[in-house]
Amino acid sequence: MEEVFYKLMRSDTSWLHLHVPSDSVYIDRYNAGNSGNAGNFATVQDSIASQNYSSASGILTGITSSLEQDLDKKFVLDCYLKYIFDTLTLDSATFENLNKVAVQHPLYGGEGVYFARAMLNLDIIDILPGEEESRMANTASPPENKFIDQQDGKLYPSPTKGRVIFEMSSAFGASAKLDIYNSYGSLAASYPLNPNARSAEFNLSGLKPGVYSCRLYDSINLKMINKLVIIR
Repeated sequence: MEEVFYKLMRSDTSWLHLHVPSDSVYIDRYNAGNSGNAGNFATVQDSIASQNYSSASGILTGITSSLEQDLDKKFVLDCYLKYIFDTLTLDSATFENLNKVAVQHPLYGGEGVYFARAMLNLDIIDILPGEEESRMANTASPPENKFIDQQDGKLYPSPTKGRVIFEMSSAFGASAKLDIYNSYGSLAASYPLNPNARSAEFNLSGLKPGVYSCRLYDSINLKMINKLVIIR
């Protein structure tokens, strides 16, 4: 909850200066977050976004916590940085640990859940668990998410600050387009694709930070679903 508050205030610090008596309370709360793990994680993500990976790695190494959400996020970001440095060994143990983070419901697992899903290219439908259920997400896809022919393709880098490359193993095909939906299911952007091309580059810096669902369509079919994480 503190991290959510910190990120919200960080995105628009004018909320801390409304010239009301409670300003000092929220300023103190914001400063506490800024000097704690919420601020450290935000700095790590800023450094990754600006491709200052060595700085990000150093700050991440210094983060300590007993909270499972923080530990999961630290683990996933560490894996991402090792991937950048080409030192990640995606053995069965690392994969299993990433997957354990990815299949949690984000209400329990926090932001690291989305990062892990993006790294593993998992499309998971989150349904709030009942009291009798575990902290795991419900991974059953609804019927409307079924599609005809899952194609091999990738979007990278993810997480990204804005620049994204989309590649397919074959040509996009006639009337192909890439639709990008935000976490609320609203269409955030749509890009027509050259039917004879196999790759395309996009600048998504105009989209807000968050987790997006990218869907490839041809003239009649949904052919691919991929997750993309945008950070700032």
